[in-house]
Amino acid sequence: MSKSYGIEHLRLIGFFAVVVIHANALGLFGDWRVTGYVSDQLSRFAVPGFFIISGYLWKREEIAKPHAASWKLVSKIVPIFVAWIAIYMIAEFSGLYPREFGVKIAAYLAVPFTGGPGFHLWFLSALVLGSALCWIAIDRFGEQTALISACCLYASGVLIGTYGHLFGLRFPLFTYRNGIIEAPLLLMIGYLLQGSRFLHANRLFFATMALGGIVVQLSEGILSGRFPATVEYSFGTVPFSVGLFGLFLSVNISDRGWGKAVLGAYLIHLFVLKVLAAHLVSTGPLPAFTVTIAAALMSLVIARLLLQSPARKLVSA
Repeated sequence: MSKSYGIEHLRLIGFFAVVVIHANALGLFGDWRVTGYVSDQLSRFAVPGFFIISGYLWKREEIAKPHAASWKLVSKIVPIFVAWIAIYMIAEFSGLYPREFGVKIAAYLAVPFTGGPGFHLWFLSALVLGSALCWIAIDRFGEQTALISACCLYASGVLIGTYGHLFGLRFPLFTYRNGIIEAPLLLMIGYLLQGSRFLHANRLFFATMALGGIVVQLSEGILSGRFPATVEYSFGTVPFSVGLFGLFLSVNISDRGWGKAVLGAYLIHLFVLKVLAAHLVSTGPLPAFTVTIAAALMSLVIARLLLQSPARKLVSA
């Protein structure tokens, strides 16, 4: 598969979007809750975009042997996952920022799915679980059945997550934002887009798809009754993310190697963001975006330096 700078640029933009989401989660927008809601929801393409990119980069000859491919992924991701959970556990008790992680035993038991105090680390376990599930399903039942199953899982996640409280359902976040429910559809979409004529559509098509997805994403937060609380993902998230993926895929401008630093920056950024937030004297859009940009840039620089050091295995897979 030829080099696509567009994928690296989408990774970079997606990373900045993730930091915006976490700035809102940490309350940096303060009383500007509507601004926080809109900023958060406009950023919700990020992790779905990461999943789509991952699926798009699957090598068919490797996933034809799903168990071997799964073990290879586990051996690459799990050590990083465990190492960063340990780092965030230490940081939680360091006094550098207010402690938030609970002491209940249930919180510790859920760490493999939630990431514990490094709550962004859920992406790593979701990537492993979702990929393995898709590969086994493709091998045993075929691509069509795997896709249909992934659609059903995703829809169930939206129904119990975004709309569940309308039916009196209350589930912990990790039960519907994980590699079993959310990730498979997005990974399958990326995988099925390999070599697809769908990607030859013009930019206006993808821009329209992304815009339509944004409108639905924002609307579902209101229709679900959660506004101004944020929605993790919704039905609109899929066209939103796929539309942006299609747009960025045509970008042919070098990222100057910064895309390779995104994984490390993603792993580091929550620590940097929390430290900066702990010293923030005021809240609102300007402080929130200032801290967001500072945390994102600092994380990228640190990650890039680590990639050139003996500690590079901590920030690369």
